[in-house]
Amino acid sequence: MLHRVIAALFAVLLAAPAAALAVEAAPAEPPKEQPKAPPPPPPPPADADAALTAKIGALYKGKVVRFDPRTLYLELLYEFKDEKEAGDFALSDWAFGGRKGSLKVADGGLRLLKTHQVALVPGRFSSVTAAVDFAMLTSGGEAAACLTVCSDGAGNFFEIVGLYHGNASLQKCSAGGFSWLGRTVPSPFARDRRGSMGIGFANGQIRAPVGNQALEAKDAQFTAGQVGLRAYEGDVEFRNLRIAGTLERAWVEQLMGKAPPPPPPPPDTTPKPKPPPVDEGEF
Repeated sequence: MLHRVIAALFAVLLAAPAAALAVEAAPAEPPKEQPKAPPPPPPPPADADAALTAKIGALYKGKVVRFDPRTLYLELLYEFKDEKEAGDFALSDWAFGGRKGSLKVADGGLRLLKTHQVALVPGRFSSVTAAVDFAMLTSGGEAAACLTVCSDGAGNFFEIVGLYHGNASLQKCSAGGFSWLGRTVPSPFARDRRGSMGIGFANGQIRAPVGNQALEAKDAQFTAGQVGLRAYEGDVEFRNLRIAGTLERAWVEQLMGKAPPPPPPPPDTTPKPKPPPVDEGEF
């Protein structure tokens, strides 16, 4: 009898579906969201320096003697041996007395012809030293040869006048109006009507050598701007223009397509309503 019971139990077990005996698998976990790839890192400084150096090199048709992309120190030389160098000089929209003329490169010199405009070199310098040789082309009469710094192209600049009516002077043009900075001295080039002059500007200090003497002044009205050449009451030829200085960082960033940061919003001066008094009531 016992063997019949055991046989019946085996029969029931064998007849049970396999799924009923299997252990139910645990539900699969949903796939985890993969983290987003981080943005690419900014170019290393070496690449940025190379890009800026290439940009500066392509900007000038004159000779870039030296450029430091970290300090923004730039040296330029114009020997005017190639007519293409004239392409670096743009005549300002402003002209004293409204007299506008032309410029050209010929025989190793840049000539300003029948113009009272400033011939401006690209680039705004926050500090700079410039020097140039000059010669009067107009026979008879009195012409002026001028070398400017901190120019904005709209009648604002400092300049050294190497020769005008036999004298040399340091002066400022503000909104198109001129004033002397310091003393006027006899020009050492009055007889030959040719010579050399220079001007340096940094932190409101101006120094301008003319021959073996130098004129100096302090004036911080203009803090940065372009270097330029100017003639007055006659035609003048300029040779061997040398420029060395530190470019304005804001101008460099604009050159590289970097927009300046937006100005901060103005402070909110709207009067604030006073909170209503608190009724403490009785305790």
